[in-house]
Amino acid sequence: MPTPFDMGAVIGPILNEGTEGDFRRELTRRIRKFVHSRPEPLNVGIEVVERHFLRRLMMASKGQTTLSGIGMTPANEGSGRLDGSPPWRILRDAQSEHEVALTGVGEETRVDVPISILSHSMSSICGTLSLLPTADVSELRQALGPVRAVSERHTQRIVKFLHEHTDWVHKHKALVGGDAPRSQLKQEYRALGTTLLTIWPLRDAIRRWASDNQDTHLRFAMGQIVRSGEHPSAVRDTLERIALLGSGNADSPLPSGASGLVSWWQGK
Repeated sequence: MPTPFDMGAVIGPILNEGTEGDFRRELTRRIRKFVHSRPEPLNVGIEVVERHFLRRLMMASKGQTTLSGIGMTPANEGSGRLDGSPPWRILRDAQSEHEVALTGVGEETRVDVPISILSHSMSSICGTLSLLPTADVSELRQALGPVRAVSERHTQRIVKFLHEHTDWVHKHKALVGGDAPRSQLKQEYRALGTTLLTIWPLRDAIRRWASDNQDTHLRFAMGQIVRSGEHPSAVRDTLERIALLGSGNADSPLPSGASGLVSWWQGK
């Protein structure tokens, strides 16, 4: 197959031996499966695309305002959003709250919600909401971009869970008109959202480390991951994200190099 077509993905074979409806359903299923597999693009780096979307989202959010007097406060754009708390503690405490919330719901709801806040959908939705003043589901999905993309149905389930079973999300329904409900990540959880976005390149490594080292304190995760030497590009990408999103500590300089990333993680 000639270039550049030899670089594309081939879906199939898809047999057309039934009705037109059967063929349409099978074609839809195969395409949906391919899209949900999140294949790596061949002509551009994922992190380059993601930082571009994050930068554009941050610029757009700066020009938006929220209504006062209805329990919804503007997003915290300050550089001190971590308020002195190290990132590992923010993640640990949020994971504990999430696990408690999961124990209080029925099995049908529990199977729709990831166990880990470091999962793709939880990190995507909480992270994106942390950069938005408010958003309905349609606006939220548009803001997710291609890297953080989550299906509409799953987005609705996650937002519903966060609103009804945790104290993380405030949901506002318009008093007049038929506008869709708008959601806002509460101020005290915006540090969690931006932290999830910041560590995105390393979240799978952190999740695997936590699973493999359940008796070891989470604050040691970043140091051991860095020293393993297995994730050099993810470490660099995380530092690039900190440079874009900020360190979260007003009086601290941006971390420099792998050792600086470990210090940032530990709150030093």
